[in-house]
Amino acid sequence: MLDPAPVSLLSLADGEVRILERPLLEGVTTPQLLVGGFVTINNGQLSMRDPTLPLVSLTGGTHYVALFPGTAMFDFQGPATRVQAGGLLHASGARISGEQAVRLVDRALLEATAPLIKLVAGSTMTSNSDLVKLVQNARLTGTVPSDALVMLNASALNVNGSLFNVAGGSSLNVTGNLVSLTNGSTLTLTNGALVSVSGGSAFNLTGSFGSFGTGTNAITLPTTDVFGGHAHTINTSLIPGYGVALGNGAASSQVTVGGGFTPFTGTGGTNTVTPGGIVLHVDDTSHAVLR
Repeated sequence: MLDPAPVSLLSLADGEVRILERPLLEGVTTPQLLVGGFVTINNGQLSMRDPTLPLVSLTGGTHYVALFPGTAMFDFQGPATRVQAGGLLHASGARISGEQAVRLVDRALLEATAPLIKLVAGSTMTSNSDLVKLVQNARLTGTVPSDALVMLNASALNVNGSLFNVAGGSSLNVTGNLVSLTNGSTLTLTNGALVSVSGGSAFNLTGSFGSFGTGTNAITLPTTDVFGGHAHTINTSLIPGYGVALGNGAASSQVTVGGGFTPFTGTGGTNTVTPGGIVLHVDDTSHAVLR
């Protein structure tokens, strides 16, 4: 991490409150170079006057945001941090690259009722590490029963890590889907799973890892141990057809899979997920419940 940290487009701290009438960036086509990201909040509050609007909306252009390790496009820290918006980032026909999309740190709480990341109309996004990371007892609750936390429509998302990394006593609770793909979308993960849970953390999912719509859509996942550190056993019986990486002697009992759990909806035909792809990583101190 850089010291001092690069400055974001908007920074709030120590009880500061900001209400935005419109997205911080809206319909922007001019290329953006933001070393420190879009938004950093450390025990502050940010909301949209219209709660259906996202914090940032990009249309076209090539954008480089949060470029260095330890930075994130949206960096939320501290137990008093609150965000109310209709998502964090919406992109239409845009190309976006950066270190990480979302980071929650130090008991930060984020409650999502709409997609955090929404890519449409030929957008491409590349994350150089985990797309969303929770550390130090952070909490992310997603209530998107008819939607997903990450939505791809005719777009591509490439992540060099896990889609969600839940670490350091943090928790991820989702009702709905983690990701949805339609109209020729792709999600490619290298060096990670859809969800990684470690360091005494918890993951609860009532829904599916992913849902597919019309067109040719694909989720590409690693099939071997890419997690480093201690040894992992790849379990292929917990979620038939897919792999669960159990790290540092973790037992299969640390992953509870309900009888009606469907890992992906809409698969088959032109909608594919890597056979045997690793969907979940759990270490010996953590647990996951899928139902």
